[in-house]
Amino acid sequence: MARRDQPYLPFFVKDYLSDEKLKECRAESHGVYINVMCLMHTSHVYGTILLKQKYKQNGKQILNFAYQLAKQLPFSLEEIERSLTELVAEDVLQIDDEKLSQKRMVKDGMLSDIRASAGSKGGKSKEKSGSFAKAKLQAKVQAKPQAKVQANSEIEIENEYATNNENVNRNNKVEYAEFVSMTEGEFDNLANRVGLNGAKKCIEILDNYKGANGKKYKSDYRAILNWVIGRYEEEKKASAQSASSNPYIDMEVD
Repeated sequence: MARRDQPYLPFFVKDYLSDEKLKECRAESHGVYINVMCLMHTSHVYGTILLKQKYKQNGKQILNFAYQLAKQLPFSLEEIERSLTELVAEDVLQIDDEKLSQKRMVKDGMLSDIRASAGSKGGKSKEKSGSFAKAKLQAKVQAKPQAKVQANSEIEIENEYATNNENVNRNNKVEYAEFVSMTEGEFDNLANRVGLNGAKKCIEILDNYKGANGKKYKSDYRAILNWVIGRYEEEKKASAQSASSNPYIDMEVD
């Protein structure tokens, strides 16, 4: 499920309370900030609010966003403008041309989209393998004396199934594509190195390669560092050269 489709906003209390930049902001700004994040949670581009054409009144983007948000938030125009000015100055929120955004929400939204894409490819095979595993456990239990089965079979199945899942969870790896998995820390390092869009492209390259060739790596993250980033940079350079030779081709920028 995409982030924006969830009925709740992931709120990291520890991060909120320990954010040194946010601590510099007034209580009024905190209230505006939380309400803005709620709007960003339901936005088409998760973690962002796009400035509508009718609110492009002047060159002061903070004021323009304040006019737009005043229609949706329980604050006055002056309170919103004051708060946005403070939040942007402290880099709690960011304004890039016609887009108001929150860095962590943007990152979480892209990560959610990557996982959703991987799930649509591998979900069916996972469901089959999971059902097979549970059926196998059921058969194993049923092979024991009937009296013990009647007393303990369901408990044993669920406990053994849960134990298997716990063993998988201890691995701390996240499946970012059907054939690519890494820890969240490794993904963060990759995103810091090549950007979120670059990380997504690298994962796609490795996923397609492994799926087509049946290749396995002890560490997908190390494989990406070893050769996938180089392939990504080559493709990016070729795309840029193609775009420069044809001004009608849109070039994607990280």
